[in-house]
Formats: sequence, C-alpha cells, structure tokens
Amino acid sequence: MEDFYLVAKKYNGLKEIKGSKHSKVILNMVKSLSRGFRYIKDDETPWCSTFINHIAKESGYERTGSPAAKSWLKVGESVPLKDAQLGNVVVLWRKNKTCGLGHVGIFEAISENGKYVKLYGGNQNNRAGSDWFPVNRVEGVRALKRV
Repeated sequence: MEDFYLVAKKYNGLKEIKGSKHSKVILNMVKSLSRGFRYIKDDETPWCSTFINHIAKESGYERTGSPAAKSWLKVGESVPLKDAQLGNVVVLWRKNKTCGLGHVGIFEAISENGKYVKLYGGNQNNRAGSDWFPVNRVEGVRALKRV
C-alpha cells in the first residue's frame, strides 16, 4: 500500500483556511464522497475520513464513503499494530474508547519506545501532514484491498 501513502503525500501541507473562506481542495474531497454529504460546507468540519476516502478513491483502494473516522474499522482486513506496514489505515478513538468520535490516518511508524504511532493524514492540526499519537488510542489497523 505504499502507493496509497505516496498519493496521500501529494497533499502535504494542504490546510484549512480560517474564517469565512474555505479550501476548495478540501471541499472537493467532500464532494467526492459517494454519499455526497451536502451538509458539509466548510473546511472546519472534521475531514480526516474525507481525506482518506479521497486518497483511497484516487489510488484505487476500497473506501467507506463516510465522513466518520470509525467507519474505517469496517473495511479491509484487520492487522495487528505490531505488523502494521506503511500505508495501512489506523483508526484512533477520541475523547474515550466508547465515544463514537475518532480519527483516521495512514500508518508511517511506531516510536522506538513503542508508545507512539506516527500517522499521515488530513485534519491533523488543521492540515495534511504527519503527527505522533499515543499507541493506547489505536482502535484498529486496516489493510485496504484494491478495487
């Protein structure tokens, strides 16, 4: 899935525009979702899953068509975090484990001490880029299938 990752990296630095203007690139990603989510009209609405859906579509992998991060727990094959490979999709819980909210990104690495996972994704500090997250927030790792 390295190609999946490389397609995502093309968007490195893509960011939200503060105020009443919005990133046309992010809004076009929203429009590319199969369900059309017309209620999303700004780039402040969480767009991590929208970003991953767009990358999956562009690179020929299965996608969820949903703006919900946890929707990614239902596609592809489950992979243990210790076996994660560059390009696998990682789903994190947000707030607490039972909350329906989450975050999704593309696996890059695990820290040397094993306490953090590095993900590349959209809506990470309001931009597309890489960030480290605590491993204890990982809810699932998925290997997507080509379509």
